[in-house]
Amino acid sequence: MKKRVFVDTNILLDVLLEREGFYYDALNIWASAEEGAIDAYIAAISVNNVHYVIKHMKSETTAMIAVRIILRIFK
Repeated sequence: MKKRVFVDTNILLDVLLEREGFYYDALNIWASAEEGAIDAYIAAISVNNVHYVIKHMKSETTAMIAVRIILRIFK
């Protein structure tokens, strides 16, 4: 049975924004989810929060791409 992991919004943002000091640890969790090694879950509000932060720091287009990516990988 695969390990089930709840992934906080900050982990998502650490990877998407390549935040220094957290990026590589968060990337390991992200990669495990993407490879199917773990079942990674996020809160529904994380989608809204990621969109909001990325939109304000980058662009609307980048925010929508980020949302599509996280919805494909995380449950």
